[in-house]
Amino acid sequence: LAFFRKKLPFRPLNLPPPPSHMPLQTFLETVTIGQAVPSEPQTIRTVREDETVGKALELLSKYRLLSMPVTSKNGSDEEEYKGVVNISDIIFKTVFHPAFARPSAELKTMREAQFKKKIEDAILEMPVSKLIGERPESRNLFVFHPSDTIATVSEYFSNGTHRVLVKGPGRGSNSRILSQSDVMSFLCKHLEHELVQPTVRLTLEELGMVVGQKNMVCLRPKDIALTGFRKLLSQQWTRSKITRSSKGGSWDLSALPILDASDRVIGTLSQSDMRGMTKCHLKEVGLLP
Repeated sequence: LAFFRKKLPFRPLNLPPPPSHMPLQTFLETVTIGQAVPSEPQTIRTVREDETVGKALELLSKYRLLSMPVTSKNGSDEEEYKGVVNISDIIFKTVFHPAFARPSAELKTMREAQFKKKIEDAILEMPVSKLIGERPESRNLFVFHPSDTIATVSEYFSNGTHRVLVKGPGRGSNSRILSQSDVMSFLCKHLEHELVQPTVRLTLEELGMVVGQKNMVCLRPKDIALTGFRKLLSQQWTRSKITRSSKGGSWDLSALPILDASDRVIGTLSQSDMRGMTKCHLKEVGLLP
């Protein structure tokens, strides 16, 4: 696995085009990545492929990151990127590990020391290279340039990619990570633009983003964290189920609502909640609600 340029094919969501869609598309096609994000250098934190998952988790927690590129272990002047490790990759590997493939009720009876020892041996001592490719997003590190348009990178974001590498001139010190949140922050600064206004004034229903209640996946306050993360990261959910598209692919969810006994939303569990997770948190994922 190495860099992949933006020319790769991707599978569209096949969402029905909402009213006034074209003005926003025109806006995105006229703005480059270089115009949308700060130009100052960004320190890109990386982890070597021969480091342990425990070390990767320490770095992610220390720098409050959700993901970081994985580099090769050779001693070349320029690092070779092998893929990406996400905090969700570590959680996914944990909650679906064969050692914990048992009903939640049984996990609750597992001794705390026994559970933590299994996490340490089965997950934290594993080399990072074993995580690459476990989930779709960690298989590739998509690379763009400052001259590419926001429309181009948005096509990848809309198909499940959360962040890409923007390769600046020269070596890695001039590169930076561009995330979905960066693009949304840029759009929020231009809500009054004549090409943006027609779309942002539409309701979620008009944008085709509302699905029926029968498709809702939710959690209850007393569900253990292991159950919550299994639902959140399960690849049984497909784009076709959510969008009723004839061409769908497996994917995980960005967030889940937490409902009380009256089915009122009292909170959410999202992948962003994993930011800052430590070894101690990971070892308690099957024990705490």
